[in-house]
Amino acid sequence: YENIRRPGLGWPHAIGYMQSSPGLPHAFHMQAHLGMRIGKWEKTTDWSSHAIELQLAYHQNQGVKPNEDWQFSHHLETLMQALIHAGRFQEARAVKAECEKHGYLQRLHWFRLHVAERDWDETLKIIDHFKKDKLMAAYLRAVFYLKKGDIERAIPEVNVLAEAYPTKKNNRDLELRLWETQGVLECARGGADGGLKLLAKTVEKTKDDYRHHAWGHGAYYMECWGIAALKANRLSVAEEAFLESLAHDAGSVRGALGMQVVCERQGRTEEALRFAELAQRCWRKADPGRLEAELQDLRGVFTTAQTKPVNGAAQ
Repeated sequence: YENIRRPGLGWPHAIGYMQSSPGLPHAFHMQAHLGMRIGKWEKTTDWSSHAIELQLAYHQNQGVKPNEDWQFSHHLETLMQALIHAGRFQEARAVKAECEKHGYLQRLHWFRLHVAERDWDETLKIIDHFKKDKLMAAYLRAVFYLKKGDIERAIPEVNVLAEAYPTKKNNRDLELRLWETQGVLECARGGADGGLKLLAKTVEKTKDDYRHHAWGHGAYYMECWGIAALKANRLSVAEEAFLESLAHDAGSVRGALGMQVVCERQGRTEEALRFAELAQRCWRKADPGRLEAELQDLRGVFTTAQTKPVNGAAQ
């Protein structure tokens, strides 16, 4: 069912596999292939964690070395993605330490972890490892500076991507990375119309692409679009983007928090409270203070944003 893009149909069988084989790490891992695609975050993350517990016990009891267990790295990677998504960064750090102990280099996941927890020093250390890959390093630095709010330092990094693009138009990843970073940059510099169009293009190009829904990433570009619109105070665009985020990922905490802020700015108090409750459910097991930090970040605006109310509500 995973391969024919009907993950929901496979869910009862994933549950059955765990019930029939409660001592197998792989049984508790395999449900994540489906659960992370269909928004069952509350269950899938803890089951993936249990898979690692079973696997470590197996290594100890049977004298198996981690490098003899070829599934171990993949199971750790899967758990890492789920923990980041759930705001459980301390646990994700422990998984990172386990990976490093065995020489499993999953640096793109670690980059996402450190950006999400806003540990800028650790983020820079990860970027440092990509020096030989000029375009990847430029993309990661652009994301880093934009997230940090250091707009001027993001400009040359986005320019590196833009200069490479004309000769690499068949490079799909480069195209999306350019549109993402260039779109956010334009919004931050006061060009919200053009920037939001670019971000909308990334959504249009990926919203029906199953590859982008793998491992729960289906709402990533929608969240980027919504956050940029929110910080530019384009509330109608932000609302569209955040509702799309929640439609594509039931556990999109930024979709829920973004809608909370949109409703707050428009005086839709009851709706704001409902989205706040949804965000709490999404990150029920998140590290203390992380949800509030995310909310405060979303409440900020670009210095170029037009915030003057029009007909009683910011537009």
